[in-house]
Amino acid sequence: MSVAWDYPECMYYLRPFRDVFPKADWNTYWILKYQNWNTMEREPASCMSSINERAIRYAEVLLQLAECYLFSPTQKDLVKSVSYINEIRRRANLNDYSGAMTENAIFEDLEHQRAIEFFVEGERFYDLRRWGLLEERLKTCNPVRYSQFMTGVVNGTNRYYYYPIPAKELETNDLCTPSEGW
Repeated sequence: MSVAWDYPECMYYLRPFRDVFPKADWNTYWILKYQNWNTMEREPASCMSSINERAIRYAEVLLQLAECYLFSPTQKDLVKSVSYINEIRRRANLNDYSGAMTENAIFEDLEHQRAIEFFVEGERFYDLRRWGLLEERLKTCNPVRYSQFMTGVVNGTNRYYYYPIPAKELETNDLCTPSEGW
């Protein structure tokens, strides 16, 4: 992924930022994933699809493995967890993890790596929800989204932690009941 903005060394497709973007766009940030380095030109608008295409990236596999070894009740292995995190760090030309070999310290780096690796990919919400940090992070980082999130509280449970059971399933299966709050 590339994030480009107007600073002196910014190169976009191996050309200076100001040579690529018109002056009216110099005050904005440009985010582009999956650049075509073969042609070194701007990408055309992405193809639209009516299918929700989903592919898992290798980085996702590595970071999920790191998380599994970090939190496993039966196979906890901090060294193995760090080795998977280091694969991500090395690919990004970062130094290997050098923090404390504790679950909390490694988790802090894992959380940071996931945040930057999957920037604008829609993974952060699910990560924070899975880790039980969603409400805390929304409260401290984005008061507007936090207040919207809190509108989902029904009988002490926030419905936004769960997906609704599809209406078709509720209608055709007497054993299904709606998710709490839905």
